[in-house]
Amino acid sequence: MARALAILPFTIIQQQALVLTIDALQSSGFTADFAAPAGNTPGTQNNSVFLWTATSDPPNLVPWFNPPLAQAAMTDGITTAVVSPSSGNTFPANPYVLGYSVGPAVTAAGTTTYPNVCATAMIPANWDVTKVVYFKPSIGVVGITTNTAMFSFAVPQGAVPAQNNTWIGVWRNVQPLYTPFGSPVGFTQVNQPDSAGNQVVIFSPGLSPTTNYTAGLFTSGFAKTAGNLVNTSLCATVSFQTGKPPEH
Repeated sequence: MARALAILPFTIIQQQALVLTIDALQSSGFTADFAAPAGNTPGTQNNSVFLWTATSDPPNLVPWFNPPLAQAAMTDGITTAVVSPSSGNTFPANPYVLGYSVGPAVTAAGTTTYPNVCATAMIPANWDVTKVVYFKPSIGVVGITTNTAMFSFAVPQGAVPAQNNTWIGVWRNVQPLYTPFGSPVGFTQVNQPDSAGNQVVIFSPGLSPTTNYTAGLFTSGFAKTAGNLVNTSLCATVSFQTGKPPEH
């Protein structure tokens, strides 16, 4: 007779995510600060910011299929992003979408996509900083058994995890996931078309009680073997401690 999976209680220890904050909106350039999960080196990991002219005012969606108006590559050790217009020009009074990408844009067959954009700032045409609407990615814990965990996830509206090779990985202990210690104890592709939802991760062997784990949400880089996973596109983490299964 098969043994039933034991439900493990859990406690969230901490959550981290890529977060944008607009500092200044000027015709000569837009300035934003960002905070990233521990261990982020934005230059080494090819982080970038992209600025699009929005298709509505106020904006509500990244213009995923339009080329950006401007962009800037990030530098290690600097947490400020500055996007400037092309030489000699200024930004006109339009609504804009600023997107932070935890990896490069991808060009294939002449088409450029932006699978690693994970945090956004929706900027209205009046450039009122207090009216900017932000989105940050997230991963949370819905429920845990000894051999499975269900995680909630969210990336910007219109992003398609199943097409972007978005994935979730789980490691023992609380640690920076850009260069984690050892292979994940479980990982899976977020094989869903929606930008927010739930995803199950299977563990073999199972999770231990009274143990710390950290799960990461990666915008791209999934591979079927652990050694080929790309960890640089981390956008959000959740660290949790398992408890003891209830006695029967």
